[in-house]
Amino acid sequence: MPMRQKAGRAMAQERDGDTETRILDAAHAVFMRKGAYGARMQEIADEAGVNRALLHYYFHDREGLARAVFERAMEEMFPAAMRVWAADAPFEQNLREAVRLAFDHLGANPYLPGFLQTEMHVHPERFREMMARVADGPLAAISAQIRAAIDAGHLRPVPLDQLLVSIHALIVFPFSARAFTETVLAESGRDFDDFIAERKETVAEFILRALRP
Repeated sequence: MPMRQKAGRAMAQERDGDTETRILDAAHAVFMRKGAYGARMQEIADEAGVNRALLHYYFHDREGLARAVFERAMEEMFPAAMRVWAADAPFEQNLREAVRLAFDHLGANPYLPGFLQTEMHVHPERFREMMARVADGPLAAISAQIRAAIDAGHLRPVPLDQLLVSIHALIVFPFSARAFTETVLAESGRDFDDFIAERKETVAEFILRALRP
C-alpha cells in the first residue's frame, strides 16, 4: 500500500476518536505557557502526543488552531454569561456576577486578549467572521437590562455604547496589557494574580458608582 494512502487511513482512524479535543487541550496548555503566537506546532503536537502532520490535517496551520481554541473558549463563556443575564435578579447583582465570571474566564484563558487584538488589527474581516460563528453573545441581554434599569431610575442615563465599551476595557485591559500592569504593580511589590482577584470584586462597584443617580 502506498505510504500516502497509509497515512490517510491512519488519520481517518484518528479522527474517529477524541484526537481533536486532545489537540485543542494541548494547544490551550501550550498557549498558557507561550501565548497564541509564541507557540510552535511541534510543541503542541508533542503535548497532544500526535505527529505534526495530524495537526495540519485537523487545523491546517497555527492560526487555524488558534482560532479553533478561541472559538471553543467563547462557546464555553457565552452560555455562562447568558445564564447570568437571564437570571431574575437586580441589575447590580447580575453585573457583579458577570464581572466575576469574565475575570475567572480570562484568568483561565489569559492568552485570549492578545490573540483577539492581533486578529482585530491584522485580520479585521476574519475577526468579524469568527465572532459570527460563535454562539449568540449576551450583548442584547446586557443592553436590555441596562435600559430597564435606566428607565426605572436605578441608573442615570448614559450612552449605551460608551458604557459597554468601558465595561469591556476595565475587565480586559489588565490581561491584554499584562506587561504594563505588572510594571505598575512592581512599584508597590504587588502580585498580578492578587491584583486580579481584588479587581474582580472592585470593578463592578466602580461601574455602579459611576452609574448611580
